[in-house]
Amino acid sequence: MERPTPVSRMIRITPSSLLSGQLPISSREPLLHDLKLGQILQARVLSENHGGQVKLLVGDSKLVAHTSLQVTRGQNLTLQVNKTGPLPELRLLSLSDSQQLQTQALKRMLPRQRPLSELFERLHQLQSSSNPPDGRIKQAMQELVERLISVEHPRFRQSLKTALSDSGLLTEHQLVNQEPRGNDLKLNLLRLYDLVKTVLSQPGPTQDSRLAQGPEQDLASLQSQSVIKQLTDLIKQLDGAIARIQTHQLASLPQNDQTPQVWQFELPLLHKDRVDLHQITIKQEEDGSRTDQSRIWSLTLQMNLQPLGPMRVQLRLQDKSLSTLIWVERQDTMKLLEHHLPELQQAFEQAHLEVKRLQAYQSRIEADEPIPQTAGLVSEKA
Repeated sequence: MERPTPVSRMIRITPSSLLSGQLPISSREPLLHDLKLGQILQARVLSENHGGQVKLLVGDSKLVAHTSLQVTRGQNLTLQVNKTGPLPELRLLSLSDSQQLQTQALKRMLPRQRPLSELFERLHQLQSSSNPPDGRIKQAMQELVERLISVEHPRFRQSLKTALSDSGLLTEHQLVNQEPRGNDLKLNLLRLYDLVKTVLSQPGPTQDSRLAQGPEQDLASLQSQSVIKQLTDLIKQLDGAIARIQTHQLASLPQNDQTPQVWQFELPLLHKDRVDLHQITIKQEEDGSRTDQSRIWSLTLQMNLQPLGPMRVQLRLQDKSLSTLIWVERQDTMKLLEHHLPELQQAFEQAHLEVKRLQAYQSRIEADEPIPQTAGLVSEKA
């Protein structure tokens, strides 16, 4: 028996979780004729979204969907019939395998993540400890910190630009092609993690402590236990820091709906003998009425530089028009900032930006912990 030739029909997928089918009334159309309320359908994506259109294969029927949904070829969608008739409605039960993996990964990473500030504080303590860990680990910790970008570097701007262009997903792409050349923080943390794990897996105590006798043996045993505890705590800090970076990466992946694109990450900078963390969030403002040329982008930078204290900077850019708001906690920092605001405005104008607003305020700044906006992280039935 010959397999029926697939037919092509038109549907419309709304930005929400409902799929509104627009199929012609025809008894010859098996898909429309056989639809039943509550029926589960499996669809396969035949093309990516081009100009708001996506090709789907549902059974033997090829459908062209008008939608803003971002999908990839070969993705599987699980649909449920909410309404039958001339204008069927299909509810989306599962967006795609990739989004399910993203949600599952976030659920694993969120409980494990720990602030990067804790890790760098721990590294500083271990480096200055009177009983440092294994020499290889001490050297690796020092190299990790020295690889960070220093604000005192004469070519700081170029170093920062290079680091951003060779980090994150770009570094992971290089790893896939076996061409790692960047100075990526996550990659360096993974290297240190593997080294600590290797040292911990080695049998102990050391040969010298086994040869020692009496009080010397007791002292060597205590020192060995202390080092093991140090390394165990360090590997937990490293795992938490790596999980935090991965959480930011997962939360910054594009969503398969009209959720505004958000990128969030933490940038550690070396300032004299300490590491300062800068929390950065870049977001596309939600406004469907605007064209690509007039979209509004915002950047929020939160930092705590000494001796300036906590600061938050928010920039809002539309085309070439820029609005900037700055909040500081300390009064002396406020006076210093007000004195230099004209220089900042001049720098913006030299970059060919039209400064619409540039203001500074003094207020208390609370720590900003953005929550990943990903479907499936919160159960509405809980």
